[in-house]
Amino acid sequence: MRLEEVETLDLAELESRWDELRAFIDNVTDQRELAAGCLALGRVHQGAGRFEEAWAAYREAARHYAACGLAQKARGCDALAEAVGEHLPFASEQDLDAAFDNLGLALIERGKSWHSGSPAETDREVRLLEREVFRQRLQRSLAKERPCTRVCTLASRLSLEPEDVEVLLLLQRMETDARWDRTVRALGHEEFLPAPSARLLCRFLSGSGKVSWEWARRFSLDSPLVRWGLVELLNPTNESREAGPWASVRLGPVALAFLSHAQREEVIRAAGGKEPGVEPVGDGDSGRRERIAAFLRDGSKLGYLLLSSPGRREPLEDLAACAGPTSLLRCDVTPGEAFHPQSPLVRCLLAARLLYAVPVVVVNQPQPQARREVEEGTHGALDLSSWARSFASALASCGGGVVIVAQREIEADLCRSLDPLQVCTYARPSGRRLEARLDAALAHHDLSGLDIETKKAILASEAVDDDTVDELAREIAALARSGMGDGSGVLRSVVRSRTTSAFLGIAERLNTNVGWEDLVLPDDVLVTLNEIITFARYRDRVMNEWGFAQKMPYGRALSALFHGPPGTGKTLAACVLANDLGVDVYRIDLSQIVSKWVGETEKNLARVFDTASRSKAIILFDEADSLFGKRTEVRTAVDRYSNLEVNYLLQRLEDFDGVTVLTTNFPENIDSAFKRRIRFKVAFPFPDAQLRSSMWRTLIPPKVPQSGRLDFGYLGAAFEFAGAHIRNAILRACFRAAAEDRGITQADLIEAARAEAKEAGILVRA
Repeated sequence: MRLEEVETLDLAELESRWDELRAFIDNVTDQRELAAGCLALGRVHQGAGRFEEAWAAYREAARHYAACGLAQKARGCDALAEAVGEHLPFASEQDLDAAFDNLGLALIERGKSWHSGSPAETDREVRLLEREVFRQRLQRSLAKERPCTRVCTLASRLSLEPEDVEVLLLLQRMETDARWDRTVRALGHEEFLPAPSARLLCRFLSGSGKVSWEWARRFSLDSPLVRWGLVELLNPTNESREAGPWASVRLGPVALAFLSHAQREEVIRAAGGKEPGVEPVGDGDSGRRERIAAFLRDGSKLGYLLLSSPGRREPLEDLAACAGPTSLLRCDVTPGEAFHPQSPLVRCLLAARLLYAVPVVVVNQPQPQARREVEEGTHGALDLSSWARSFASALASCGGGVVIVAQREIEADLCRSLDPLQVCTYARPSGRRLEARLDAALAHHDLSGLDIETKKAILASEAVDDDTVDELAREIAALARSGMGDGSGVLRSVVRSRTTSAFLGIAERLNTNVGWEDLVLPDDVLVTLNEIITFARYRDRVMNEWGFAQKMPYGRALSALFHGPPGTGKTLAACVLANDLGVDVYRIDLSQIVSKWVGETEKNLARVFDTASRSKAIILFDEADSLFGKRTEVRTAVDRYSNLEVNYLLQRLEDFDGVTVLTTNFPENIDSAFKRRIRFKVAFPFPDAQLRSSMWRTLIPPKVPQSGRLDFGYLGAAFEFAGAHIRNAILRACFRAAAEDRGITQADLIEAARAEAKEAGILVRA
């Protein structure tokens, strides 16, 4: 068969003279004849439906024609290869596996060559026809809107290069097939390592036994394989490590589950995520739900959606109501945790990409930190603002289309760090919603018959929100089964368990087992205190349900200034308020708040207000004039930074949505800006004789044994004491009576009062 015949014969004649064509190809003498033979082979393969072989033959023909300087014939062969390529997309998982197995076998043959150190070893990457066929078919498969194979889905969703795909398929073979693992490891003498090294993978995949940059960069820290957690780099002790040629490499759990054709639930489990798992209760805000639905339909183009809420339940219900056919994948993160390619956040974002789901990242409340000794000038508390910025950076590195459910404390940092970001803000749940949620939670635990008073106490508590209703119901159910406790006791124990540890190191919880009967004050002061209770209890109805929140974008904080002489009941009044509202009261430890280091005081104040906002507790600043003092004229750097602290405190006090109580003996020392922002100013006067008599009578518990008649009128008139001194005198008398095993007498009280007056420097009327 001559050259002219090979190039001009039709397909039927080529097929009939197949043996002659093979003999021609085996005996070629130059590249022109080789090019003609490859062209004829391509036509025969195409006619028989062997498109892979036809594509490879046309490509070879084009290469040889180009080497001979026949550019027109080379372009014609390229056109034929392009036409055949239309038939090359992988039809199934088995089709792709077979194609990669062909490539793998070719690489193994090359590996045996460079492993034995034969002269055929070359410094450049070996050109493999099997690789060209595989990559051409891969590109055709990736061009589809929904690839039919999982590895193509992964490559398409994460914009991987063909080299990345080959790395993943090789690792998947080595982790699921012992024969592949033994063969590849033997080439690099790594049979006893926990996983193959990056160096061995580069040498094997290059086909030359050399580590080229084209392959080595697949294992750098900023590569898609490492950044998305598709591969995990390990040190010899099987711990995660930084990139390097000797790092051991294994597939990440999400990639392994996905490429091994695991079910959707198994992929989600490997990622550490879960379904949102909530059912809507009632109808939500229609405008807000329209925005959420629009984002879920086209979130990848809209960037990020932040649902800023004091609780998690209501935003998750809105997402469930708006999802429709869109699947959601929930990932929980806790402030303080680090983000790296194998962190739960990155794994869940990866799983959401692969499963065509919208990731919902729920930022939980920070874990309480144990008190610890820290170096002078440093702070052991969590820097929430810094963590929020690193959280935003982790989200940005993985692309958009993410829904974030977080508390208001990190909203500003996320707005500065994520672009574009849409924000939907939630207020505290309304009373109707909380009542519906409580009824549903109690019904779930077969407690529908709970008495009305206990339900009212739960709903009236400032500490009850969407996230605590279920916890309260479980606690009540557990105690009901054991026959222990009542409703108010359950409520208080749950609230205390959530708040005490969070305030550890910065505040002290005060005893709130006191009531209005323990508070002896003038009638006008009691009226103001009851007004504070009313404001706290019905603030949600007036502000949110009646629409004042839209009219008053700021200045809705509830703060009170209690001022008066020492011992007149200011701290006791704060405890009574907390008891009536069903929350705890925490006295802020100023020694742990004020710092000599610039910026530390503001950071500590942020922790106080953030913790109080989450726990719904009352925060009490005792001797507040030391922290809320008047700003001074700036003459030195010290004055400047002192004023900064006061300005920051002003801002946080105005934005705080809880209850703040300030007590002071010197109200004139409080900055006027604070006084303007304080809603209630209550003066605690020094008690007159009648109030002092009532205090003597009230402060003696009913269980104290008495001997003879006690003249409280005389005690109130003779000793001009404040409540604190009266309490000290009563304790003195009781201890003396207890030591002599008898009841207290009038003489005991008079003698104890004189001793207290002498110590305090107070004159006693005759």
